[in-house]
Amino acid sequence: TPFTPRLLVVPSSVMQQWLVWKFAQDPLFQIFMGVEVLTLKQATERVSKLLYPHRTTPFFPDTNTLSLALEPEVSNLESVEIPRSLSRELGKLFHEYGIYARHLEGDGWQQQLYKKIYQSHPEWQKPIEWLESLCKEPPAKIPLQLHLFGQSFIPESELRFFKHISRAVSVRLYQLFPSAHFLGDLEAEQEFLTNFGKLPMVMQRQLDALDPETLPCFMPVEGKCSLTSLQKALLNQEPLGKVQKDSAIEIHVADSPLREIEVLYDNVLRWVEQEGIDPADLLVMAPDIGRYSAAIEAIFGLERSPIRAEIYDLSGLSSSALFSALKALFGLAENRFDIFSVLEVLENPLLGKGFGIRKDQIKSIKSWLEKVHVRWGFDENHRKEALKTLYGVEIETGSQGSWKDCFDELCKALYAPEQSSLKISLLETPLLGLFISTLEKLKTALEPILKAKKQTLTDWSEWLWKLWELVAPEGSLEDQLSSDEARLFEIARSLKRLGASVGEVLYEWESVRGYLDAELEKRSLEGVKRPPGALRFCSMLPMRALPAQAVVLLGMEEKYFPKLEPDSPLDLLGKNSEYKPSRSDFDRSLFLEAVLSARKKIVFSASLADEESALSPFVHELLVYLRWKEEDVVIVHPAFCHMEKSYLEKSEVRTIPPLKPFLEAKFTLPEVEKAAQYDIKAAVNDPLKLFVRHTLGIKFPKIHKFNNQDLLAFDNLQKAVFRREAFNSRQAQPLKSQGTLGNIEMLHTEGKKKASENWLASLGVESFFRLEVCEGVEAAIKAEGDCLLVSPPAGSIALSGKVEGIC
Repeated sequence: TPFTPRLLVVPSSVMQQWLVWKFAQDPLFQIFMGVEVLTLKQATERVSKLLYPHRTTPFFPDTNTLSLALEPEVSNLESVEIPRSLSRELGKLFHEYGIYARHLEGDGWQQQLYKKIYQSHPEWQKPIEWLESLCKEPPAKIPLQLHLFGQSFIPESELRFFKHISRAVSVRLYQLFPSAHFLGDLEAEQEFLTNFGKLPMVMQRQLDALDPETLPCFMPVEGKCSLTSLQKALLNQEPLGKVQKDSAIEIHVADSPLREIEVLYDNVLRWVEQEGIDPADLLVMAPDIGRYSAAIEAIFGLERSPIRAEIYDLSGLSSSALFSALKALFGLAENRFDIFSVLEVLENPLLGKGFGIRKDQIKSIKSWLEKVHVRWGFDENHRKEALKTLYGVEIETGSQGSWKDCFDELCKALYAPEQSSLKISLLETPLLGLFISTLEKLKTALEPILKAKKQTLTDWSEWLWKLWELVAPEGSLEDQLSSDEARLFEIARSLKRLGASVGEVLYEWESVRGYLDAELEKRSLEGVKRPPGALRFCSMLPMRALPAQAVVLLGMEEKYFPKLEPDSPLDLLGKNSEYKPSRSDFDRSLFLEAVLSARKKIVFSASLADEESALSPFVHELLVYLRWKEEDVVIVHPAFCHMEKSYLEKSEVRTIPPLKPFLEAKFTLPEVEKAAQYDIKAAVNDPLKLFVRHTLGIKFPKIHKFNNQDLLAFDNLQKAVFRREAFNSRQAQPLKSQGTLGNIEMLHTEGKKKASENWLASLGVESFFRLEVCEGVEAAIKAEGDCLLVSPPAGSIALSGKVEGIC
């Protein structure tokens, strides 16, 4: 009936969000009721609750949860130097054991630990054991429809469960296969394009063993081009004859990801103009779209670009302002409050809004910090604790270069301006107070990380939420920020739930940080949103390419695709376990799905920076199957768009129209201008910058130069500057340095100065002065300090010696 509840099961959470979004936009589904979109894991738990109401659904720990729970146990093992690394590896393996292994043979340390971790948490359950226990009981008969779409692989235990419940509810599986023929009988020692790899073979065998009712629905391939010829041969398992090269299959090679996107931009314009392909019908995918997100924004985000980009599947840290703000706060504590981390926190839009510091005020703060030479560390005690944590021994260090020393100098510029070289207006006093109070507030909030405290997971969970409440901007949150805040609350709650399970076990920050990073990195549909009809960019996921008139696969390099994951020597999955697909198996399935889904065109793109780089082996298999030579079909693009090949009319990579001849014109040389003294200095320091400023009228913004490293010793330039100041002025201020080496250098230089003064005093020289040539004075005039102004001598002047500098 139309009112029967329906569960739609999709391959990933990204596809789940996208489908709900599409339903909400479609006018035919304005009332979205009676349909629930779930992932496979969510659907299994949901169905078990509906059909087995008397059974309490247990908790199925994921990889991150298992890793945290295993860390205390692994720390107790002998000969384990890095327990955190081993616990993460075991967490991944134990999660796979719970899905694919009925039992582990043997009685080694890993088998005992596997049993112990589940015995220590009675509320935890292995998915394979839970499903097998449900299959022994009859399910309740209720009105329910279950529709599973595009699952490239379903574990055998879950397939048996769906077969079992099909006696009570309607279960329909919509499966994509690359061939109309049964693949389960194919056997091949070497995987190749024509045998489709292992994943579809095993999937068809598992389905065939369940004896389901099948309804084949393979669409005929229409058209006569290289792409359709390839698709027909794969679909019908027919020999592939000679295939003529055309534009339906293209392979482009550049030297960097940025150049790949530049080439793609030019190609999209060409396809729209010459082939009539709508950008909305073009799908661009990559193994990890985050690798290209910055280049996409740089090229397609320009105002003059006629094509807009829409990026999906970015990681949480890349697409979420809230998660990026948290990452900046974590980095502030982990980098010991160095100047770059402090500036990153202040320049974060979300944190800046929460602190009440505007963008124009940050410029004032930067100008202050540039003159006080702040390096790292909040105060002297913090520096000592940080060095002791890092090196295991106490190292004497002063407060010079710390934020406490910085605050003292900034305040001194206000109440004693005559004793400070800084200039701070009284109107900037509120900003200075806000800046100081903000850093003090952050130091207090980040104390568990700064002091390397060990806390329970419950304490870490409460601390995480309090940290966000401290820095969150006031007022109502935007929709995206509200969903991110809900996600953060869920992460904190899961951490607290795990803390209640493991008890009073204390964890270091590094362990909790690994858990948070894994949770925050989870991909989201939310990305860079553009108007409808924009060019879509996304990661390679199941069902992503359906439907698409043209498909572009970026990152088709050997080192990125397929992603190689070496077999773990600790993996105990053996003969008694179900088939576990490898990363390469999944990637081959995604590659085939993209090839068979494209209707008009498929394009492969790679960035090969050196001779050792190579195309993906999947692309090589495709060329071998088509009997095409790589040098005949691969288009190698120049490193820069303005190189000669881009202009040649007969070049296959021409993207710039040939230059039109221009009329001869008479040019007059500009009058010679007198150079100012400033220009002479600028010409010596940065001639290119001077040329751009005078010729093009472009003024570069001032770049603030900061350093987060202590001055352990002077370089030659610093020594020369100090000696000149020391000998020219008896009140020269010494340069600041840190540590024993810096103090030795300072004493050595001051000793040289004292010895020179004593030697000159023995000759009767009591004071120094410097001469400055100045037009307009007839006799020598004493200026400020030890400066003597003299008139320029008549005639030619010959100078000898070294030039110390131009000012």
